[in-house]
Amino acid sequence: MSSNADIEEILQEAEKFPWWRLTHCRGLATDVPQIFRDLTSQDEDVREEAVNDGLFDRLTHQYTVYPASVYAVPYLVGILHVVHADTRSSIIAYLYRVVSVQTSTSHHLANLLQLGLKRPDVHQSILSIQNELNELAAGADEHTAEAARQLLKFCDDPKHFAREVKPLEESIFRS
Repeated sequence: MSSNADIEEILQEAEKFPWWRLTHCRGLATDVPQIFRDLTSQDEDVREEAVNDGLFDRLTHQYTVYPASVYAVPYLVGILHVVHADTRSSIIAYLYRVVSVQTSTSHHLANLLQLGLKRPDVHQSILSIQNELNELAAGADEHTAEAARQLLKFCDDPKHFAREVKPLEESIFRS
């Protein structure tokens, strides 16, 4: 488990990242570091707002993956171990959403490479939480367990995962 100092370092790194060069569904992604901070809050209402308005509206509105959506992945993986269980479940669902959509819409990121931003290695980020995904796949609620199992498939074979993902998408996410 990460220490508070490690989490604070991740959050500070997120604040240094040039989010102003990226967009999400509401425009420039300058608010993304605050979303990460809010996800780690002790206040349940703050966390819930960060999940609903941050992860599932601003960053992946109507299953659309924006440039900021993909760049958020390494930071979310970094804070996954310290967030509350309800928030962890939502982050796993978000990661699944980004991975499933990102495998077929990576053309959005081409412009960012021209801006000098290195594309994040989503596969490597997901691999780094493989042990946690195994635990969630075995013992979490039904939706989280299924999303964790699908992310584990992505770890094993990203290309195979891309072929299977669409039929599973609707069954995993709650309406």
